[in-house]
Amino acid sequence: MDQKNSYELIWYDTETTGLNVCKDKITEIAAISESDKIFNKLFKIGEQLSQFIINLTGITDIMLEKEGVEPRQGLEEFYKYIQSFNLPVVLIAHNGDNYDKLIIDSTFRRVIGDNAPYLSCYYIHHFDTKVMAKFLYPNLKSYSLKNLCKEFKIENSNHHRALNDALVCQRLFEHMLNESKYMDFRDLYLDIYGSCLF
Repeated sequence: MDQKNSYELIWYDTETTGLNVCKDKITEIAAISESDKIFNKLFKIGEQLSQFIINLTGITDIMLEKEGVEPRQGLEEFYKYIQSFNLPVVLIAHNGDNYDKLIIDSTFRRVIGDNAPYLSCYYIHHFDTKVMAKFLYPNLKSYSLKNLCKEFKIENSNHHRALNDALVCQRLFEHMLNESKYMDFRDLYLDIYGSCLF
């Protein structure tokens, strides 16, 4: 991985009540930075979880009620976590471009409003390891996190909890980057997204 101190890489994941980024709710956000700072919060949602989501994630109504914070508090703490690095950050998620980024943005708008500082923060950038995998390995049959872990023999023992998925996303990112020709992450970002990261 490239040596630098001008930005921080942060791997993150969300757990939610469903796949509708405009209506469904976040139940958990977790993140881990390359400097090993961890964020992990459960969110109260004010409604019962479906049995499907309980079975999928292992998150229960009791957990959210006892351990969860109100959505506004959780979002504000996530933004403070990002600010704590005092550097531009790259938020990295698997399928983040199509889901995690969108539901976080939508939740900020619904809970805090369109003027939420997070939404207009110029030093927050996004990167998607699913897009990265498709770019570097165009002939794979599946690009799900689970199947990529099998392909590259990356341990993924607690799938569908946010912190575990963030850690697995980090391992997947590092594996793919180390196997690639790219010595500097910013060059990979440029080739994938067609714009300079910084």
